[in-house]
Amino acid sequence: MRSIVEYLERVQILIKELSRVEIERYEEQVLSEERGNLRIRLRFFDNSLLEISEAIHIMKETFTWLSYRYHYQNPDGSIIFRYDNTPHHPRNLWLASKN
Repeated sequence: MRSIVEYLERVQILIKELSRVEIERYEEQVLSEERGNLRIRLRFFDNSLLEISEAIHIMKETFTWLSYRYHYQNPDGSIIFRYDNTPHHPRNLWLASKN
């Protein structure tokens, strides 16, 4: 992929191919040919929730995620995983533990 538009189109195709998923939110913002933002909220058949937020830069087919957040939770709100690069816990992967 060479542009943010190509990336966003590919993501949209992949999401539409999912079965038993409700797209609660899909927002894309094209800032330039190389830069864009994406926010997605998907509700799965078991009522679990996946939220995705990305700020992406593409140059010469190289992707750089300026910021990202992937948050997946159970229907009761307990976290299954959260992966992001926010400054207070950079590059951490938070996984729910079963006790």
